Amino acid sequence: MIETERKKVHASLVDQTAAKAGVDLQEAAIRGHLRYEEIADMVLRCMDCASPGQCARSLAHASDTTSSLPDYCRNGAMFERLRKVSQ
Repeated sequence: MIETERKKVHASLVDQTAAKAGVDLQEAAIRGHLRYEEIADMVLRCMDCASPGQCARSLAHASDTTSSLPDYCRNGAMFERLRKVSQ
């Protein structure tokens, strides 16, 4: 059960970070820019992050979608790619 809760926390962090990056993951998947399996992979990469608390605090204080993502974001390159194809 603890692992399920941990996955939910990181899935939420991925979703919030996507929103901060100006990316709609579901829309990207519908348009063929992202496979649903890749979303699961993004959650797993997030779970390997050493700074989820710092990430959550940063997201809580983010005021817009123009803020840059932290350098330590393990999904940063994916979010940048998705941001470019969704424009």
